[in-house]
Amino acid sequence: MAALRGAQAAGWELQYERATQLIRIALAGRTSMPERYVHFAAGMLAYLDGRADSAVARLRLALRLDSTWTDARMQLGEVYFHLLPQVEGLDSLAEATFAWVLEREPGFAPATSHLLEFVARRGDVRRAKALLRTLEAVSADTVEREMAALVVACIERGPQDLPWEDAARRNIRIVQEAARALTVGGLRQPACARAAWQVLLAHDTTNSRWATLAGMQSVLVALGRTDELVALLRSDTVVRADLRQPLLLLDAFSGAPVEAQADQAALTLRA
Repeated sequence: MAALRGAQAAGWELQYERATQLIRIALAGRTSMPERYVHFAAGMLAYLDGRADSAVARLRLALRLDSTWTDARMQLGEVYFHLLPQVEGLDSLAEATFAWVLEREPGFAPATSHLLEFVARRGDVRRAKALLRTLEAVSADTVEREMAALVVACIERGPQDLPWEDAARRNIRIVQEAARALTVGGLRQPACARAAWQVLLAHDTTNSRWATLAGMQSVLVALGRTDELVALLRSDTVVRADLRQPLLLLDAFSGAPVEAQADQAALTLRA
């Protein structure tokens, strides 16, 4: 049981390798745990391994044995939120799960942070600001707090005159997380998402540059900015061409009118 609790804590701190090690220790002693904990541990391991369907199945078995179990409900929400299983109404399921957790454990930082992202993307400024106040009071993660503050400010006032540059200089992860939060879920806040990725393009020359390029080009595809998309992928000099070119193939598969460029990229990669 101690290993199981440790795995949960490690997961909240994004220490996924440590969490996996601890959950395997917990499962090695499964004969000494109640059945619901065995299902919970197996579901958490499946989540850490990226096996969404297995995670959902085992966590639902745990909740069948105890429908009021907050930890299991929260972990199920994490699966919906991060692994995107092919179920109908995914966003609604995840949001409802985090809201359920907060009703029973007000101020639980992971659920507060996730729920804030949902309501901010939807444009619910009043509720997003209330959740931000809670998060600022309960979260020890400065990146999480500053990211949430940027997201809420952008939803309320628009992307202009926000401290994107200052945040990127302090800790680029603040803007990376803000860009991710603003882009997922159907790109409901395109101006804010684009502003965040634009700042990252100017600052991010690290190993995550490819992810930055992928994020910005995804926004341009969604907005139908084909000329800007092609110019971006041609002009970026930080990411090697053999890594940029597959993005054109993905764009063509997604329906963007870049067939000619994608054909050329395929020929180059094949050579």
